[in-house]
Amino acid sequence: MNTVKVGLTGMSFFATHGVYAEEHTLGNRYEVSVEMACQVKPGDRLDHTVDYAEAYLLISQRMAQPTLLLETLTLEIAEALLGLPDVQRATVRVAKANPPIGGICATAYAEISLP
Repeated sequence: MNTVKVGLTGMSFFATHGVYAEEHTLGNRYEVSVEMACQVKPGDRLDHTVDYAEAYLLISQRMAQPTLLLETLTLEIAEALLGLPDVQRATVRVAKANPPIGGICATAYAEISLP
């Protein structure tokens, strides 16, 4: 078997993560990108690699559950991806647009690689 990196980039979600009450009320735009290292079996079949649609479903379900910290959200997405068949490593980046930091900032992000 061979190890291959597969990824999904630029996934966009509107969600209500954040420390401040207004973030939970107003919501914000988030961008998620992931890279997974997987074992790929010989043959041209979907069940021989990671299913992108299944990975996207896991990510979108997790994005719908509010958290306080981007770090927690990022970790939990990476852990969920590691539960997919043949995924050995997951790198996840979650970016929040226009974070409420009292100044101009395009995005704030958290990134993690597991294991």
